[in-house]
Amino acid sequence: LWTVALVALATNALSLAASQLWIYPDSIDYLELAGRLVNGFDLRDELYLIRTPAYPFLLAGVFKMFGSWSPEALLVLQHAMAIGVAVFVSAIAWHLTRSRTAAIVSGLLSAGSFQLLAYANLMLTEMPFTLVLTAYVYFLVRFVETGRWRLLVIASALCGVGYFFRPVGLCLLGPCV
Repeated sequence: LWTVALVALATNALSLAASQLWIYPDSIDYLELAGRLVNGFDLRDELYLIRTPAYPFLLAGVFKMFGSWSPEALLVLQHAMAIGVAVFVSAIAWHLTRSRTAAIVSGLLSAGSFQLLAYANLMLTEMPFTLVLTAYVYFLVRFVETGRWRLLVIASALCGVGYFFRPVGLCLLGPCV
């Protein structure tokens, strides 16, 4: 896992140094909702009918800690999530195959994935949802492997968190059941 973590750190550091935060029209909605949360915890906006609430809360937390508009802090956080995804992918491969080679190769492929690096630069829910999804799969695999119910509870909780980032996260409930 250390090899994968270090390579993921290096690729994300290079990506972070060579890129900027990409803002799309949907990003503006998330920014507006986060701003309202920071400036008075207003949850009455009709944008919540078409946008999931977890990302505005994540943005609001970043803005509260680092200033009202801190793209650098958000970029660092999202790239840290990309590193976490690569480590979880490697751990999943290890627990499924018990092959060090499979674990390292899958983690390195994930760490060098252009899609994952692009997600880290998007101010959208893709990166946090991808992290939650890979953590969910990891804990579900560990539950099947060990039979420890606590791991299923964690996977189920991650299913709920995933739903609050993207509605498709509700589909994760099926494997838990």
